[in-house]
Amino acid sequence: MELPIPRADPGKLQRWFEAGEWAGVENYLIARHPEHSALISDWIAGSKQRSEGGSPKPVRLAAVG
Repeated sequence: MELPIPRADPGKLQRWFEAGEWAGVENYLIARHPEHSALISDWIAGSKQRSEGGSPKPVRLAAVG
């Protein structure tokens, strides 16, 4: 899935990832892509768990359209 973001913002997102500011990344992406909010939330939760040494629950995806 592609989530386009403005050219000026990748650095901001990278800093949030590096600082472990998961809520900031999640809020940013959901504000720009609300139609994917559930998937973004699942992705961020899994990424956070992996960064903390955990093993996230598998995400189940369904084809649409």
